[in-house]
Amino acid sequence: MRQVCSNYNSYNKVIRAHLRCFEHCKEDIEIAKSEECLKKEKWFIEKTQNIVYHNIKQVKDIFFYAFDINVDLGILEDEINTRNDITHRMGYTVKGKAIVITDSDVLALIGKIDKIVESLTLEIKEFCRGS
Repeated sequence: MRQVCSNYNSYNKVIRAHLRCFEHCKEDIEIAKSEECLKKEKWFIEKTQNIVYHNIKQVKDIFFYAFDINVDLGILEDEINTRNDITHRMGYTVKGKAIVITDSDVLALIGKIDKIVESLTLEIKEFCRGS
């Protein structure tokens, strides 16, 4: 989000996209459409702190509108489902099977996240050079 705030074009594209993760009520829509920059910037920072980052669609939309990047977070689907099972079903799947997480599961997840971060970092740097 720091990259969005520091690039005026990206910031405006995200605000103009009227993403649901930012707008929850009439007041949010009015702020997003207003010309009052400081109020809008404070609102944007507050909203970005409340984004549910395991919601793949929201995250994909933000990267697309901010940086023209189609981020592939589908490789994290199993891990997000496991997170949901732990969080919402007290460590059990929908079918009642206990969730077991091994050291190799954690290391594999770290590897996936590292690849995503490296790719996004390169794409955002490239985007910022072109802006």
